[in-house]
Amino acid sequence: MIKKIKILIFVNILFCVSCIPLNKDKLAGTYEYTGAISKGIFVLSENSFKYSYEAPLLYQESEGTWKIHNNHLYLKSNDEYKSDYIEVDETASEKTYIKIVDNDDIGLGGVTVRLNDASNFLSDINGEIDLNTMANKISKIEIFYIGLSDKENVYAVKNVSSNKFIIKIIQKHETKLFFDNKIKINPNKITYGKQKYYRVKN
Repeated sequence: MIKKIKILIFVNILFCVSCIPLNKDKLAGTYEYTGAISKGIFVLSENSFKYSYEAPLLYQESEGTWKIHNNHLYLKSNDEYKSDYIEVDETASEKTYIKIVDNDDIGLGGVTVRLNDASNFLSDINGEIDLNTMANKISKIEIFYIGLSDKENVYAVKNVSSNKFIIKIIQKHETKLFFDNKIKINPNKITYGKQKYYRVKN
């Protein structure tokens, strides 16, 4: 009985400690991870952060802002680090067509486009697909292209009257990492996935 009481007291102490709000000012600093063949670093400044990770044949980096909410570290990278998605400009036009462009607005040929879960089309050398003979309204567009993951390649048309679509592909960038998520943190350690970044004493 006494042993059970001691265990309950210990558990309650741990729970209370975990509920103590983290002080953002005391969390600012440098946190480092060192693996067998890799290393990484988080630098938390007053409101901004920098991150880098190195391993054989791999390098990633990111910069952005951070805050503490519900005792978790929330990171939001700057927009320049976002990749692997599509941007769509849809309008109503006399001509029904789709144009696929890259990040520099240059037409991309050879891109497969699936419409309404049914018909597949291939963009020409200028990145265009002529759809004037298509009778059905376009409600869903899927893009299949190297460097664009399946989870980011679908677009739901917002206006049923739209028939002209300019689709920009922002390909996945291997060295730029985009954060928009929460991470575990305490005054001495950041846990990112399976990696533990320990605070470096000044």
